[in-house]
Amino acid sequence: MDRKQRANDAERLLRDETFVDVLDSVRRQSLEVFTSPNSDIKAIEKAHEGIRAVETVLSEVRSRIYGGKAQDKKEGRHRASD
Repeated sequence: MDRKQRANDAERLLRDETFVDVLDSVRRQSLEVFTSPNSDIKAIEKAHEGIRAVETVLSEVRSRIYGGKAQDKKEGRHRASD
């Protein structure tokens, strides 16, 4: 799969309401653990892992979008110089 296709697929993910809702739900549940006085260290560790996982996924999605846009720019400059 080329960069442009990966970028398009990644953009589609960020527009997908279900995908975004799932990530928000994981983040929200994890944050609730942090704010609860009843959370033990294991629960806090798990919540931290959940937030890091969400951020890792979002970072990868954004990276793919950026990679596709960078390729578009590069190809645009190359064509303009032809």
